[in-house]
Amino acid sequence: MPARLATQPAGSVPNTTLQHWLWQVGKVDKADVMIVPMGIDATQQMVLVGAVEGATVREPAVTILQGRDPGIRLVALGGEMFPNQPGTVVGVTAAFIERNPVQTLGLVDAIVRATKLIQDHPDRAVPAIEAALGKGIVDAATIRRALASPTSKFISDPRAIVDATAAMQRYQVALGSLDRELPLDGLFDPRFFLKATASQ
Repeated sequence: MPARLATQPAGSVPNTTLQHWLWQVGKVDKADVMIVPMGIDATQQMVLVGAVEGATVREPAVTILQGRDPGIRLVALGGEMFPNQPGTVVGVTAAFIERNPVQTLGLVDAIVRATKLIQDHPDRAVPAIEAALGKGIVDAATIRRALASPTSKFISDPRAIVDATAAMQRYQVALGSLDRELPLDGLFDPRFFLKATASQ
C-alpha cells in the first residue's frame, strides 16, 4: 500500500517541493507514494490522527504538531527538498509602487528590520508575532520554539530567491502545474531593499 503524504494543492510551493524531493532527489517509485492534496489545517489534523504517513508543513505547524505528538519527526527541510526553495513572500503591484514609493520603502524597511530582529533577538520579536499571528491560538512559547526551529529561515533580500523561483517555475511546468514559463524580469525589484539597507 502506498504511503499517503498530505500537502497543499498542485501548483503550491509545498506540493511542488514535495514532488521534487520525492521524484528528483529521492528517486522514489511513484507507485510507493500517494500525494493527498488538502488545506493547511486539514493537513495538520490528518497528521495528528494518523490518517496520513507524512506531510509537508511549515512553522509554527511543525512545532505545534511535535508538541502534541513527540513521535512526529522531521524527515527533510525545505532547502533539502528543493534548493533555496522560495516560500512565503511579500509583494506589491507596480501600480502601488508608482503611486506610493514612500510607503513601499517603509514596508520594505519594516521587513528588513523585522527580519534582523528575528535573526538577532528572537525573544524580542515574539510578543509582536503573538499579537499579530497568534491571536490567542498559538502561545508565546510555541512561537519562540518555531522561530528557533531549523525549518524557519527569514530573509529580506529579494535577489536571494530569483534563481530558485526560476527553477521552481521550470519544475512546475514539467509537472503540468503551469502551462509555460513566464518571464521573471521585473518581478523581483531590489531597489527598495538596497535603499532600506544602505545605512546599515
